Amino acid sequence: SVAIPCLDTFEQVEICVQILRMQTEKPYILIIDTGSCPEEYAKIESLRSNDLEVHAIRLNGVLHPCDFPAMAMDLAFTLCRTKFLFATHADCFLRRRDFLEYLLTLCPEKSPVVGYEISPRKHNDWHGMV
Repeated sequence: SVAIPCLDTFEQVEICVQILRMQTEKPYILIIDTGSCPEEYAKIESLRSNDLEVHAIRLNGVLHPCDFPAMAMDLAFTLCRTKFLFATHADCFLRRRDFLEYLLTLCPEKSPVVGYEISPRKHNDWHGMV
């Protein structure tokens, strides 16, 4: 499965979905909208199909802009019904048609997490975080 949090980014989500559908390993796609305006949400909802679900969460009182995608990913992990979940964003476009297939070859049986180390943070424990 692939999870994509979004907020008022229909055009980016649409391109991201098109690219995902061209992957050699065909994913099931979960779009988690975090509060798009009604017009944008209607467009995002129009992407729903046999290989794509659209879910919406409406958040109030978030403390930080990172809360939106973090909460969307929490929901995505709950909704995922496949063995693996690729977490991405609407503005991240895969450059290889076999990228998901490639990532699966990197997933060890004991610790099936692969990814890139996050960029430097102010807190000291960011080293090694995916």
